[in-house]
Amino acid sequence: MKSILHPVTDFATVKKCLTISMKVTQKLNQEYTLVTTDLAAANIAHDLIWGDRELYEKVIVNLGPFHTMCSYMGVIVKMMSGSGFEDIVVDAGMRASGSFEQVMSGKHYNRSVRVHQRMLDALERMLLMSFNNSVESGQEHDNLSAAVNFALQPTAENRQNAEDSETCKTYLMEYDKFKAAVRYEKFGKTAQFWLQYCDSIWVLLTYQRAVKENNMDLFSNSMRKICGLLFSADHLNYGIFQCTTLSCANYRSHIQVPKC
Repeated sequence: MKSILHPVTDFATVKKCLTISMKVTQKLNQEYTLVTTDLAAANIAHDLIWGDRELYEKVIVNLGPFHTMCSYMGVIVKMMSGSGFEDIVVDAGMRASGSFEQVMSGKHYNRSVRVHQRMLDALERMLLMSFNNSVESGQEHDNLSAAVNFALQPTAENRQNAEDSETCKTYLMEYDKFKAAVRYEKFGKTAQFWLQYCDSIWVLLTYQRAVKENNMDLFSNSMRKICGLLFSADHLNYGIFQCTTLSCANYRSHIQVPKC
């Protein structure tokens, strides 16, 4: 389709985009029209849809996942405010103090994701070390050669061997129980708080994976977990729009989602 060389914040531009998308939908014999925009264009699109319900009855407006992830990362940093998170990032040399606010607000996407990945890696390692040193884990899982081989040589064969190993299965089951105990405050509020941060980053990475793999089911499941934090941090626009998209999840079998 030809580019529309006009500002996307104009009502005429957004209306033209919706009209063209609806025509393409009819040519493809597709029942519903899925339109993905940023927040500014989505506000205008919904004004048009609410102004003419009959014409745009089967048009679904979805916020772009990129801006959603940026907003979500801003929510996570707001949740971590005052916890010492900023000091850890600066002292570790991952970010300078002057650029910390812009980076962690989500405005610098790649840098923000990199910081969260490093923090998640460090926290997961500390949690695993605590599990190995705990009384519950004991010394009965010394024979984890299949997992070690997979870590050293991540091939499909070694992965299958690790998945088939009964020792590895038992070890992972006990590790999940240990994390559940941490999550339910058995080891104090501090450990529970930082594990909540880890869970939030895993949701972010799952959402990112769903976008890259064009996995609609995974996309919907991760989006449900994102909405809670968006509302709690007063990111109401993104929260409401994502809930609107989720309410249309039962139509996803009729929607052909283009690959990103």
